[in-house]
Amino acid sequence: MPERVPPAAAAHPRADAAVGSPNSESRTRWSGYLPPIEGLDADYLIENEYAPENLRSAVLGDDVISKGLRFEPLPVKADRFWEETWSKFTAG
Repeated sequence: MPERVPPAAAAHPRADAAVGSPNSESRTRWSGYLPPIEGLDADYLIENEYAPENLRSAVLGDDVISKGLRFEPLPVKADRFWEETWSKFTAG
């Protein structure tokens, strides 16, 4: 480990700047990956050609971001159906 490592608090402003709206927007144009960014709604993204119109419903709005997203397991019956179907698909 280097002797002169800045304290963790020094890294936070840099990380905040990296994920802030203007920087995230420029990275999105370069990479095509769009992380959920507060303030960039579907209208803005479509007008600026970050996303096509047919993906409007896939853009997370501020209301969804503020509530957070939870991933929950499938019910047992649905999981069993998925596993059986996937097994048939992969078996050829």
